[in-house]
Amino acid sequence: MPQPALLAHDLVLSLGGRRVLDGVSLTASPGRRIGLIGENGVGKSTLLRVLAGVDEADSGTVTRPGDLGYLRQEMPFDADSTPAAVLDEALREAREDLTELDRLGEELARVAEDDASRHTLLDAYGKRLEQARDRESWDADRRAALMLAGLGLGALTPDRRLGTLSGGQRARLALATLLIRRPSALLLDEPTNHLDDDAAAFLEGQVRGLSGTVVTATHDRAFLDAVCTDLIDLDPALDGPIRYGGNYRAYLAEKHAERARWERRYAEEQEQLADLRRSAGVTAHRVAPDRGARAPGGEPMNAAAETPESASTARPVPPCRERSSGIGGGGRLLIREWGPRSGPTVIHHHGTPRSSAAVPGGWQGPNRAGVRVVAFDRPGCARSDGRPGRTVGDAARWTERVADACGIGRFAVMGVSGGGLHALAAAVLSGDRVDALCVSVGIGPVEAAGFDAADGMSPETVEEITPHTSERRS
Repeated sequence: MPQPALLAHDLVLSLGGRRVLDGVSLTASPGRRIGLIGENGVGKSTLLRVLAGVDEADSGTVTRPGDLGYLRQEMPFDADSTPAAVLDEALREAREDLTELDRLGEELARVAEDDASRHTLLDAYGKRLEQARDRESWDADRRAALMLAGLGLGALTPDRRLGTLSGGQRARLALATLLIRRPSALLLDEPTNHLDDDAAAFLEGQVRGLSGTVVTATHDRAFLDAVCTDLIDLDPALDGPIRYGGNYRAYLAEKHAERARWERRYAEEQEQLADLRRSAGVTAHRVAPDRGARAPGGEPMNAAAETPESASTARPVPPCRERSSGIGGGGRLLIREWGPRSGPTVIHHHGTPRSSAAVPGGWQGPNRAGVRVVAFDRPGCARSDGRPGRTVGDAARWTERVADACGIGRFAVMGVSGGGLHALAAAVLSGDRVDALCVSVGIGPVEAAGFDAADGMSPETVEEITPHTSERRS
């Protein structure tokens, strides 16, 4: 049975007076696995919610398969429900297929060959059989056990209340139910957030084996590289979102090629500008040897010569440099650098620093001054306490690992929103190497040169990093 495509056309959605989706269109055919990438706030999760039918766009249309599955970052499970009930619901469609096939088979056995209803029964049986094959319904119970084990839930008791599970366990259970169902279209919002490396690798294999459509929004570059057949960059662009064929590595190669073309164009224009200036100077000297070169209207020629420069290609910003560093247990940090390779350095928590972000001492982002900016990420990591996710203490301790890997002695620390707490904790743990701190933790900016563990932190955060602070100071 041909599986339907997921189609979106000219989606527009504004939230809080800001246009989040502006004419976004998407075609996701069966067998395509599309990754949504871009800075935080560009609308990746919003687009998934509109595609899933959870939110409605202000304008535009969405055509979706009837059996679409959607993994949210926070699944709305009933706290009094149990894993057994959730799995029964996930297996319901497969069990209905098998029950209906049995019923139709029994009816066919009773109906005579020349009965007028036989053709209708055969048609219904054929459609149900094809649907069961697409869903792999005969294998559903075995698949359920396999998904639970692969996602680290094999020891979960069937009658345990969901309200007693951690957020990571609930997220993995939701992911398992979708993989058991095998819907025609699967929408995944940060699917590796609560997975360790083994579970993430298991998920990659399962997603690659799906025959339907997959659309995922994630910052996990390893997952994008292992799974995706296409990437859509939602960062603002003149022509709107750009679709790239291939995985994340192919996307980076294309971005590097774009940058090389940009740099060549800039260099060529600079050569043309220099030739124009030389030509203008020689011509002016020949016409009036004792006068400064002037343009028509009496303006100095040096002012006229600025006209082509103002219309030239903008100077390319320094390229991002990427490296990785091990953090033990097989995990690795992805480290990205902008700007010069030495000099004043800012370690940013976390992700790509924005050009408008200010840091202490008058330094500004990588597009505005010669400051070395370093950012790092460890998506889909396991917490140091064994639970899935990243703690503030983990991110703070990784800061020094990043500094050592990049050969950085002293540095400033910067962070906003959730990254603000990470930056504040990093400043506490690495206080003897930190020159300055600029963070925002939801209560306005906090700037300090001498830090205190409790400055701007919740009691839980202070409790988490205090033992590590004591270790550093002892």
